[in-house]
Amino acid sequence: MAFFTLSPAGMEQATTISDTGKISGVRPPASPRAAASIVFACVSLFLWRMYGQVHSVLEARLFGNVKEQLFYVDRELVLAYFILAGLAAIWCIWSWFTESRVAAIIATVFTFIAVALVTTMSTHLKL
Repeated sequence: MAFFTLSPAGMEQATTISDTGKISGVRPPASPRAAASIVFACVSLFLWRMYGQVHSVLEARLFGNVKEQLFYVDRELVLAYFILAGLAAIWCIWSWFTESRVAAIIATVFTFIAVALVTTMSTHLKL
């Protein structure tokens, strides 16, 4: 048997135990922290792709001022990638404490991919 309460947001079903013994309750709201973690991870993966393209151009023979500018772009992409991967990890951990488990698991998968690429990127860096 379910009980309903009226709130300013609308009618919500209170948590009850049904006849079958299962606990039913209100559906959790959208997961902004988990979504932010997924966005940070996807943007960092896009930056990793851009870094790969710039890095492959740098391996070719370039002359003059273009190579110096690409070195600067190369370093900035690495820094932005590390920052976004770190933010994805922080938001992912935060989502485990505050969001639904499904959203946190999806955020963890994307964050794991982004952080795993950090280790592959660090082996190719010549800092």
